[in-house]
Amino acid sequence: MGGFVDLLERSASVLSILGERPKTLPPVPPLISPHVRGADIYTVVLVTTILLMVRLAMHVSLLPALLPKTMRRSRQRKVSENVFYTCFYIATSVLGAAVYAAEPWSVDLFSNEPQVLPLFDPFPAPLSPLMRMYFLTELGFYVGALLFLIVDEHHKDFVVMVVHHVVSISLVVGSYLGGWVRFGAVVLALHDLGDVFLYGAKAAHNLGGCYGADTVIFVFFAVTFYVTRLLCLPRILYTLCFETFGHILVDADFNSWAVYSHIYLPQLLGFGLGLNILLLLHCYWFCLVLKMIYRQLLGTSISDQGDVRSDSDSESDEEPVATHED
Repeated sequence: MGGFVDLLERSASVLSILGERPKTLPPVPPLISPHVRGADIYTVVLVTTILLMVRLAMHVSLLPALLPKTMRRSRQRKVSENVFYTCFYIATSVLGAAVYAAEPWSVDLFSNEPQVLPLFDPFPAPLSPLMRMYFLTELGFYVGALLFLIVDEHHKDFVVMVVHHVVSISLVVGSYLGGWVRFGAVVLALHDLGDVFLYGAKAAHNLGGCYGADTVIFVFFAVTFYVTRLLCLPRILYTLCFETFGHILVDADFNSWAVYSHIYLPQLLGFGLGLNILLLLHCYWFCLVLKMIYRQLLGTSISDQGDVRSDSDSESDEEPVATHED
């Protein structure tokens, strides 16, 4: 009860500060970042097309030519899909690291110190060519993944995956258009890293386990998933929803976002809602990961448990469901 009262008092303080501001404020900045270009939509379409063509080429001709002829067609399809995702997430993880290294700001998600200034000042954040490439590539990928999800065989987790992809696209588009690119870049980097190990484990499993490599990679995935999505992501949410207003109490005019925070509030609430939905999905998926680990402790190896996701309803008896994302 005391925490709720304290939150009300802090909110009242923020509103009183907003009311005390002088009437001679600078012009209201546009809600769409001035760094956005109209041609970006064509880049997204181009990236989506290229990624879909690469995925189809790997599925139809490239990987089948390298895989054993005796391998079932359904398993060839799984290997092709997982190798594609593994390669993509390795590429975007490297690109994300290059973007972060080139930027003049940094964040420490394991620190108790507020991380508002690195993520919010200046606002809207400048958009370097590398950052632009990063966002448009990710957006093109998620658009293509959603299209492929709709036209492909529907899995048992179809609805969950549609929700995940729609929320992801909304967050990428919203952070890019609204100038929240630093928040968006950190969230994208946190998600991509774990997916490298997820799809690497799935590819190794569908290739027969690769002498236990799928189990080793799965362990790396479980640890990475927990750290990036269940520790670091909530820290980002805390900065977004609480530290921002805490900083306004200290310096109500530290940048244009603070001056017009009442105008940008719907954007913040939208981002907070989207990230909370992703967090709930991550909690659900991590419960399934823990279920697999529990079975491992009981003596059933990861390789024997089947793929980390049932690929279709028709194959559910062949490979039990465990977890999936992206």
